[in-house]
Amino acid sequence: MGIGNDAYREKNQVEVANALASVEDFSSALEVTRGVKLGWHWGRAMAEIVVAQARAGQMSAARRTLATALEAIPQMQYPDYALLEMAVAQARVGELESAHRSFDAALSIAREDPSTVFARIAEAQARAGFGEDATKTADSIIEGRSRALSGIAEKLVSQEDRE
Repeated sequence: MGIGNDAYREKNQVEVANALASVEDFSSALEVTRGVKLGWHWGRAMAEIVVAQARAGQMSAARRTLATALEAIPQMQYPDYALLEMAVAQARVGELESAHRSFDAALSIAREDPSTVFARIAEAQARAGFGEDATKTADSIIEGRSRALSGIAEKLVSQEDRE
């Protein structure tokens, strides 16, 4: 019996890719992500692969994966989600300046639905450990500010703020 729904199929692909990355089978993990088009699924999978590569001591491979991912983002459905996940991955592997640039890029494309997009950006900044930036982003939200601050607080409590 097939899955039928693309989003569910892609979610399952991401789970498979993450499992493969966790056992350092990076080429298979990357292959599994090839059919994923939804930015939030694809971005999360690529971010996990990058972080796993870095943990395995393969920083040059992690940087190549990041570069390839950043080039592919414009073809994604919901590229803002993918960009946010890449920014978090950049921060998690120590590419802090690149992460700040990626967050800035996400902020610049967030004009069509500021409260929702800015809330997602602020939460991703918090996951990346950029607490001060997350708070500044949340401060720029007119509607949905309390929801964003709640999400930021939740993420910051779950991990150490790196700033």
